[in-house]
Amino acid sequence: MIITLSNRLTLLLIVLSVSLGCKTQSNESIMKKTTSKVLDAIRDGDINKFKNLIGVELEVIGKDEEFVQTDLDEFHLYYNRYIKVMKPNVLLTNEIDHLGSRKVIIQMYKGSDIENNIAEIILELFFGPPNMVPLNKISDYGLVVKTIKERGISLPPNMRPNRQ
Repeated sequence: MIITLSNRLTLLLIVLSVSLGCKTQSNESIMKKTTSKVLDAIRDGDINKFKNLIGVELEVIGKDEEFVQTDLDEFHLYYNRYIKVMKPNVLLTNEIDHLGSRKVIIQMYKGSDIENNIAEIILELFFGPPNMVPLNKISDYGLVVKTIKERGISLPPNMRPNRQ
């Protein structure tokens, strides 16, 4: 079979267009997909799915099985209370902590829930560093709950300071 110059060029164009169409996923794209999986695990209250998305040993992030279950229960409660069917705001920040992990912020709630004294709930996910923890896993997480007002402790009248 004889391959002519025009056939070679056609073959080269086909190979180039196929290879250009197969782009690798960007770090941001992988982190967004992982964030979505974390939210699915929280929505479902699925501890196995949630733990499988943690890319480090639990001891490294100061947790154990029971602690992760308690965290997931709290996240699930807030998810059902505030998110339900809405998609929460997700922000991939450029914040890198001292270990090289990048922070993703998930706004679970912002408003004025007077009944529960909650103004804002933010779930923070940490990714990487990619050379140590693949971006399809999280390297840490945390929950920030901002209250409307601090709940003070009321002192009995005999212990209150005199106002003269």
